Amino acid sequence: MKLLESNRKLDQSSKKKAKQLERERRENDLLRQTVEEKQRIVEDMIKTAKDKKDEQIETLKTARNSEERKNKEYEEEISRRLVEAERENMRLKQVIMGKDRTITSLSERCAANDDVTEVAKQKDELENKALQERVKEPKQQTAAFKKNWNK
Repeated sequence: MKLLESNRKLDQSSKKKAKQLERERRENDLLRQTVEEKQRIVEDMIKTAKDKKDEQIETLKTARNSEERKNKEYEEEISRRLVEAERENMRLKQVIMGKDRTITSLSERCAANDDVTEVAKQKDELENKALQERVKEPKQQTAAFKKNWNK
């Protein structure tokens, strides 16, 4: 029962991790969209800033570099989280497979024990029948003797 409960908990944990992985992927997609949108905005700003002073252009390039660094950091963080979630998922799958093997082994042992119990039960039944026959025999002889004696 503990193995089944443990297996159920592991299944729940695996499902929870799968949901977390899906949430992280959705968040990743949203962050990528945000990154792309911000990159488009920065590029538009650079195009319009070409007519302005060199200082303004340099400021925009710095802003863009900062955004790119942030985006890269976001992407690295998301990648790291995905790798961690995938590792955890694989570890949980391995644990589940181990638990499944244990359950299979225990099931086989239980089946073997059930067979031994059944054989022992049948043997006991045969011995009880033999004893009952042995007990009946003297009773029948006594009854026959009494019947002959009373005649």
